[in-house]
Amino acid sequence: MDSAREEVEVHAAPARCGIACVVLRQVRATPEAPLDAPVHANSFASLNVVLQGEVRSGGERLPARFLTGPFTAPLATRVAGELRSASLVFPAWLLPALCGEPAGRLADRVVDTDLLEAAPITQACEQLAAAERTRDCAPLWRWWGALVAGAVQPALAPEVLRR
Repeated sequence: MDSAREEVEVHAAPARCGIACVVLRQVRATPEAPLDAPVHANSFASLNVVLQGEVRSGGERLPARFLTGPFTAPLATRVAGELRSASLVFPAWLLPALCGEPAGRLADRVVDTDLLEAAPITQACEQLAAAERTRDCAPLWRWWGALVAGAVQPALAPEVLRR
């Protein structure tokens, strides 16, 4: 293999769901030809499930299931082998509904979901892994929509959730 290859599928979520999208990613790389891909600064949170392979940042292996809050600076990542992963991208203000943590506590961090001890996180990881395996995000959209509807006060919900 002369260079790393990456295939990305972006599945946009329905408007009422409250999720931006799901990103399904496959990488074929080697230690001799790794894929260096920064996560750009952005205002979104992301739940990530690595189904095959590993991702490193700053020389450290990232957990197989991890959550990130918004980033104020890029996060350098490196893949040096085969990788299959799925990421759920959503507004950071929904972090309390998912894991009980405000966005400010997760900003610029990568957090192992096993350390959060929140049932919705475990369920979300399972839904995300199933979406990657089946390439069908509809069950995830329904599950997330129910989670958000039960956790968000109507007066505080953005217009997208009231449609």
